[in-house]
Amino acid sequence: MYRVLGAIIPLISPRWGYALFGWIGAKFFDWFADAREPLRDNLRHVMRGKARDEIDRVARDILRNHLKNYYDFFRASRLTKDDIAKLVQVNGFENLENARARGKGVVFVTAHFGNLDVVAQTFAIRGYKVTTPAEHVKPEILYQRIVATRAAKGLTIIPVDGPLLALVRALKKNEIVGLASDLDVTKSGIVVNFFDAPARLPDGHVQLALRTGAAILPAFSMRLPDNSFAAFAEPAIVLQNTGDAQADVRAGVEQIARIMEKWIGQHPEQWVMFHRIWVQ
Repeated sequence: MYRVLGAIIPLISPRWGYALFGWIGAKFFDWFADAREPLRDNLRHVMRGKARDEIDRVARDILRNHLKNYYDFFRASRLTKDDIAKLVQVNGFENLENARARGKGVVFVTAHFGNLDVVAQTFAIRGYKVTTPAEHVKPEILYQRIVATRAAKGLTIIPVDGPLLALVRALKKNEIVGLASDLDVTKSGIVVNFFDAPARLPDGHVQLALRTGAAILPAFSMRLPDNSFAAFAEPAIVLQNTGDAQADVRAGVEQIARIMEKWIGQHPEQWVMFHRIWVQ
């Protein structure tokens, strides 16, 4: 199925591809409760006080964006560097360069926001070395094909359930590590206040930055109405380093949670999150 889709989807022009996959995404809201209900649950926290109809409208938009992301994923390997450069406008390169000037690497932290498959490539084609973990899906042959697609333009992908020494080595070489800060895949994170309710968020990105001295830089991307993308690299955050490791990690996660609240709160339709992250 993956090979068939990978062969067919790149043949569909963007004009028809985005229209088709956007339509399928909207239908997913009606067809699949497993996709619809987690979105509703998350959006009730993000859009507190909003009417059910408004929440459902945004949930449909998320599913449209999600299916468009699949279209982009399957055609990404055939996009040239010039294609990607035209698709993605990056704001805040100076913040990235200021962070790299410290010489200890950069931890990019982001949410499942916009489109990571295309936007991450824009840094790779500009010569930045980027390493990021990915969910180790089964069977292995499928995982390897997904990795090959995502690594086509120079990204380095490692399994999230394997040794993470590659992240430390990358930072020691003053490279970039990309980590999601909104989903605790390894179930080892901490519970913090997120949109005024307790949620379990990952803390590995903060631990990694504190241990290595790497700069930690929030970055987000947005799908625009014409299906191009705008990426934003914010200034590096200043982590607390008091010697109390547990308190310092919690303070860092809370700082990043406040930044995610800003982006997700302003653009909830961009937050492609299908897992319930709030503590019931």
